[in-house]
This record gives sequence, structure tokens and C-alpha cells, in this order.
Amino acid sequence: MGYWAGLARQYHGRFSHNEDYVYTLTFSAVLMHRLRIRLGLLGFTEKQKIAAHHFWRDMGPLFQVEGKGTVEDYPADFDGCIAFCEAYENTPREYNEKARYIGLSIFNLFAYRYFPPGLRWFGMAFPRTLSLPTTLSAFRIEPTNPVLAAIIIFIVRTVFLVTEVLFPDPKIPFFERLETLPEMEARKRKEETRALDKSYEQFIMSQLSGPGCPFSAKLQ
Repeated sequence: MGYWAGLARQYHGRFSHNEDYVYTLTFSAVLMHRLRIRLGLLGFTEKQKIAAHHFWRDMGPLFQVEGKGTVEDYPADFDGCIAFCEAYENTPREYNEKARYIGLSIFNLFAYRYFPPGLRWFGMAFPRTLSLPTTLSAFRIEPTNPVLAAIIIFIVRTVFLVTEVLFPDPKIPFFERLETLPEMEARKRKEETRALDKSYEQFIMSQLSGPGCPFSAKLQ
């Protein structure tokens, strides 16, 4: 809480918009459902919709809206979450150069993390293909070539299908496994993450250095 309270003091008023919190919660609730539909797979079952809606509804009280208390107006059901997301995403917003740089930095991080230098253009196409059109429009990022987008959707869809058919559900959730790692392994993972962050910072500054680049601003 102290970290976020410090950010709220530094950026006074930026954490006071209830709808931003509701969008974060509702987007998280419907994310995998919408992604599956985007890939041509079946969306959530009714039970999964109820579970996702209730889980993120119960997360709401953990957030504090600056100057207003806990989050309010979380939708009454899963369909309401989708409706809220679509309304929020289609609300016209003023273009922000820094937001574009942040978006590009996130997209490039995926390519940098999982693809070798010669294939990072291909890695960059994954988040561009799977992002919402409204996201690309807000960041002024060009959509992926339709042929390449179809290839990427096929690849991701195949990974989903193979994982669901051939692999059993994990008995221990991913984050719970992280929390129970042996001390040496946890320290090694943390060091590797820090090394990746540092190397990526240097890389992205060489690619996106500009007035809106968050890494350039960090140095200043």
C-alpha cells in the first residue's frame, strides 16, 4: 500500500477515477473469454462466467479510489462486464504521446523476451494481432498484415488446443508455485528478471528514444 500511496501523492488526482478501476476489474474478468473467441474457440461456459465475475467482483474492495474510498458500480453480471468494457474502450479519448510509447514498450518487451533478434519483428506481431482494435487506435499502432495475423491466430489457437487436450490442469496455481520456490531458486529467478529488465531498458531506449519514452523520462 505504501508504494501505491506514494505514487498517488506524486501524481495527485490520477488515481481518483472510479471507472478506471472498474475497467481494470471487468477487463480482467472477460479477458480470456474474449481472447478465446478471437482465436475461434469456445468462450467461457456459464459456470466460468459466474466464477470470473465473482472473483473480480471480490477483488474490488482491495482497491482504494483516491479520495473516494473503495471501488463502486462493478457490473451485476458477466454480460455487464463485457458491456462496460466495450463502452469504456469505445469512449473517444485525447491522444497521448507518452501512452503510445508505453504501449510500444510493452509490445516490444514481449518480442524481446521470447524471440531472438532476427525474429523480433515476428514477435512484435503477436501482441499487435491479439490486441483490441481500440487499443491499436488509441496508441496509433498499425494493425498486423492480415495474412500474418491469420498465421499468428492459427499458431496461438493450436497452442491452446494442444495444451487443453494433452496436458492436465496444473494442481498448483502458477503464482502459488512461485511463492513456494526454494530460496536459491527464487533468488536466481529474481536476478534473471533484473538482468532482463536492465538489458531491455537499454534496448528499448535505442529503439524508441523520444520525448514520450518512459525510459528516457526515467533518465531525466
